[in-house]
Amino acid sequence: MRSWKAFLNGSSSREKLVARYLFEHLFIAHLYFRSDVTSQRPAFFRLVRSRTPCEAGIDEIATRRPNDDPGQTDFHYCLSRLGGVIVDKTHIPYELSPPKLDRIRSLFHEAKWDASRLPGYDEDIAGNPFATFADIPVRSRYQCLLDDAEYEVNTFIKGPVCNGSIAVNSIQAQFFVFFLRPDADNMVTSAEFTRQAQNMLMAATCRSSTAFRSCGA
Repeated sequence: MRSWKAFLNGSSSREKLVARYLFEHLFIAHLYFRSDVTSQRPAFFRLVRSRTPCEAGIDEIATRRPNDDPGQTDFHYCLSRLGGVIVDKTHIPYELSPPKLDRIRSLFHEAKWDASRLPGYDEDIAGNPFATFADIPVRSRYQCLLDDAEYEVNTFIKGPVCNGSIAVNSIQAQFFVFFLRPDADNMVTSAEFTRQAQNMLMAATCRSSTAFRSCGA
């Protein structure tokens, strides 16, 4: 757990931007560690933003959406123990392991890129993840989503975007998923295409409803 906390709370602009990217994709996950898999009652955690360092006791910054303004620039990403009863409808497990951490490091920190400045939380920026995380190489972002394809699809099926029987029934009857090889994706292969397309990809409901999970990048 300490290695994940250290990774998520790095001091450089690159580290902070990657941590925000991971938080905005994992906020709904039930995180667990491989060592707990064989336990009769494995521990699950949520990734949260805290006003205080994790070791000092978590003071969670509660917001309606993960891309809402936390109200301060000095905050910490912490793993908060998940309490209460776990139900299948909202249970989206995500494993934290040393190989997973190494993979994330290789995707985001071995690539050559710079964070020109940390994006803010204004609606026109935070509501468009393609703009928010534009400094992170598209290939790194896309490969991360491909690595976690089962988790990402589950966030549509079990996440707050599926609110009510109509959404669930439409997914059961009409839900199709396909993936592109990174080298076949224009947003990976063409920086100019990415620049032209990113501002046309913001969904109007990203900030106004629970449909945030349909607006990921």
